[in-house]
Amino acid sequence: MSRFRFSLERVLEIRDSQEKSAAAALAAASGRLAEAESTVDRLLEGIQSTRQRRFDGAMDPALAGAMESSMATAARAAVRDRDLKRGEIERLRGEWQEARRLKDLVEKLRVRQFEEYRRAEQRKAETALDEWAVQHRDPL
Repeated sequence: MSRFRFSLERVLEIRDSQEKSAAAALAAASGRLAEAESTVDRLLEGIQSTRQRRFDGAMDPALAGAMESSMATAARAAVRDRDLKRGEIERLRGEWQEARRLKDLVEKLRVRQFEEYRRAEQRKAETALDEWAVQHRDPL
């Protein structure tokens, strides 16, 4: 029995590499999104804390107002950054899904070619067995 060789093995390797690269890019972007969301949460908590300290009388109202304004500006920028990162995640998710789809197509072709190879090898073995049986048949 001869060894199976997939004619598009190099293409499959490239598709696999592209899929892994897209998955890594998506994972990295997810990490950046988590950091951006954490920044937004931290700023909003800081605004709430400053307001509470001002209302409790623990902070000068003018200082608290200036701090709230500064944190609100930073929070708006952080929200914009977070939203951009969400868009990037969606784009990268689409790229990863497409890379996975292309790899899956080549893998399905590989499976199909292997099945054809296996059937051809089975036919060869059956033919060889039939020929052997004819050659070694008992004469009557």
